[in-house]
Amino acid sequence: MKKKLLHKSVTINSTPKLLFQSFIDPNRLTAWLHAHSAVVALCIDGPYSIGWHTESDGDFYSCCGKIKDFDLNKMLKIAGMNYFFANKKTIGPIDFTLTFEKKKSETNISFKLYGTGSGATWEKNFNAVFNSWEESLYLLKKYIEKDTLKSK
Repeated sequence: MKKKLLHKSVTINSTPKLLFQSFIDPNRLTAWLHAHSAVVALCIDGPYSIGWHTESDGDFYSCCGKIKDFDLNKMLKIAGMNYFFANKKTIGPIDFTLTFEKKKSETNISFKLYGTGSGATWEKNFNAVFNSWEESLYLLKKYIEKDTLKSK
């Protein structure tokens, strides 16, 4: 079994509070992520689940995990997250941690994925999950900064 940790960060022109809310409010989460549905119960061992459909391959995806720790507007840790794909192998469990750090008028969002698995397929799938969250952060940045520009 191989252990793998991947880390990425992005800076967004917004407050930690608004960005944290973007990950825990199902309405906001589905809006910026273009998801079909989301379930979030902000409590220890509460569910964290997202479902989405992609037009590129026509599949429906979902990921589910448990909130293991959070510090309001600063950090969110989801443990045991599993990704389910129709007619494809499940990926997980993966631990997912987001941190939100204020820097002047911006916030740095840092995310880490940690998982254990083996084989080339596991490695490929783990990297695909990481890449999809990396792309998602840029969707969030575009969504938040577009709204910020509109309100000025």
